[in-house]
Amino acid sequence: MDCPSKYFIKYLLSDRTLELSEVIRILEDYHVVYLPGRAVDYLRKLLEGMHFPPNFDPKNPSHTPSMDFLRREGIYEMWYPTQSTRKAIEIQRSPEMRELVMALLSTPISLKEACDFLVERGIDVDIATLQEYRHYFWNLALLTQAERSQIAKVPITGQMVSAAISCYKDSLGARVLLWKMGYSPPSLDKETIFVTLRDLAFYNALDTDRNMKQGNRKAVALRNYFEMVLQAQNKLDEMLSGQEFSQELVKSLQVLEEKPSFPAAKYLLKDKNEDKVN
Repeated sequence: MDCPSKYFIKYLLSDRTLELSEVIRILEDYHVVYLPGRAVDYLRKLLEGMHFPPNFDPKNPSHTPSMDFLRREGIYEMWYPTQSTRKAIEIQRSPEMRELVMALLSTPISLKEACDFLVERGIDVDIATLQEYRHYFWNLALLTQAERSQIAKVPITGQMVSAAISCYKDSLGARVLLWKMGYSPPSLDKETIFVTLRDLAFYNALDTDRNMKQGNRKAVALRNYFEMVLQAQNKLDEMLSGQEFSQELVKSLQVLEEKPSFPAAKYLLKDKNEDKVN
């Protein structure tokens, strides 16, 4: 089991003057969210995997083996911090900024979107800062889905961050969460609205097919969702000057057509094909 602050922890462990108990105190001071299992065991395991070169001296930039080690371990910038690294540390030390940045980095939005969101709220960051913060303090890419679910339940994680983690691979869920946080796309035009409605109906249909028992209620729900998909796509087609029916959506419907519980998919494809003939 891994930790999203793994590289910050490795940086601390590379300071050979620190005892493990001191490392743990620093992690607590920096409000590192998650250490799997017993902290000391995890630190020892990380330390065992760090093969220090002879005469290791991280404070000597002319000692090539040491500099190569720092780069190989992904901790060079902590020993020789850039402005972005310093700003990332500042974010981690600030409860308000930390929770907001962690929540944003837990969703599928791009770093540019996250950066724009923060700058609009008076937080002086750039994309390089967010990259540094993600690498050292909130590297969710290191975790499995099960591990992300576990850290979402840790009290220190915070309610907003926990909700964001549940949207790690869910673009629509992330948009809803960000909207609740006060974020909306810079241009919420008609195309954005119809694309969102179409996708929302489509994924609700998938969820219904997976979780609802067979029967009339399920059939009606699926029909309604796919009618919403079709209506939203028709509006998009009109806006795009009669361009072809979304090939990506056609492909998705063709896959679902093979499922006996999705007669609506066959109906929608039939309807679209007839439109082309006419």
